[in-house]
Amino acid sequence: MDMEIILFGSGAIGQEALAFLGNSNVVCFCDNNPELAGKEKHGKNVISFQELKREHKNAVVVISANYKNAYEIVKQCEENGIWDYVFYEYLKNMFSEEKDALVFLADSANRISMRKDIYFAKIKELQEQVDYLKRHADIRHVKPATGELRKWQLELVDTSEELFEIIRGLEIKPFLDGGNLLGYVRHDGFIPWDDDIDFALIRDEYEKLKDFCQENICSKQEFVNRKNGKCSNVIGLENYYWIHFGDFIRIVKHVPKGNDVRVEFFPLDFYDDAYSFDELMDFSEKVRKKMKKDLLENKAKFFETVLEENRQNIVKDSSHIYFGIDNMEIRNTHSKNQWIPKEVIFPLQRIQFEGKSFWVPNKPEEFLQYEYDSIWEFPDNVGLPKHYIYLGISE
Repeated sequence: MDMEIILFGSGAIGQEALAFLGNSNVVCFCDNNPELAGKEKHGKNVISFQELKREHKNAVVVISANYKNAYEIVKQCEENGIWDYVFYEYLKNMFSEEKDALVFLADSANRISMRKDIYFAKIKELQEQVDYLKRHADIRHVKPATGELRKWQLELVDTSEELFEIIRGLEIKPFLDGGNLLGYVRHDGFIPWDDDIDFALIRDEYEKLKDFCQENICSKQEFVNRKNGKCSNVIGLENYYWIHFGDFIRIVKHVPKGNDVRVEFFPLDFYDDAYSFDELMDFSEKVRKKMKKDLLENKAKFFETVLEENRQNIVKDSSHIYFGIDNMEIRNTHSKNQWIPKEVIFPLQRIQFEGKSFWVPNKPEEFLQYEYDSIWEFPDNVGLPKHYIYLGISE
């Protein structure tokens, strides 16, 4: 037989697999137990995983281990570039005779198809487990992040506190927004899998921050091209740069040989009391269509133009507020399609978030109803950080 079959797992299941496939059709066992390497079991030599990688690159690996160990072996094989494997349990359930199993194994297309079926079955199983946990677990009791993600979360709040102290003279009040506000309400801190930090500002304060950045903080390109190691004369901002994306402001602290730390700001507007919510939604829809139609090479310029078109409806103060027209496109869902009453946001409240003092809306939970369909259910992206692997400026 030209095909080289190696059984991965030399225990009772391995012995059963050897009998099923036929002693003469199996070259040897592979086992992760270092004490077995070089010895015989069930009349076959046992090799180490290192020898499998080194000497048997073209072998068909039949995983003969219990359920838990089998998937650990799959992970081990794939991480080391071994992809030609199958499960003995799969063969046993498909075929009653040795010859049929061997014919199946001899065709590489069959082996690939088997692995695909196994992957889909595993995905379905995992989804069922996730769905079960979503139905029975209380999202408020999910444990906080640990390890590198937790360090990153604390870096985000430390950088935000540092930045706000530097710009204290602006007399603006950025308040926690989006997932961070949700984390404050639901988890008394970061959502366990969250990896960014967002703040909202009323338009006047947002424009004040933008003007300050233009005058005192390097653009990303200026920062990259700096010659003397800094390009800001404001003490504390020497290692910061900023980007205006049109729909939000990102201020970034450069961390040499690390991940740059981003703090993001989003605008909200007071709208004239005579201006209806339906009128704003109609205008917003026109903006969306124009965005899809036009190739937006300069998003910031586009939204400046859009804001000017609707400037007469934006006021300094009124009874209702909503996300800025330049901030609506990136909002996920709106369970409440109506004005946000002023009293939901103001007066702002000072709270503790991850040991630091930040502003939040007057009625945080009610404000979140304008950003999320439900804040008490597990989302589809549970456990998945969105931005953590962030490539900043290379040294």
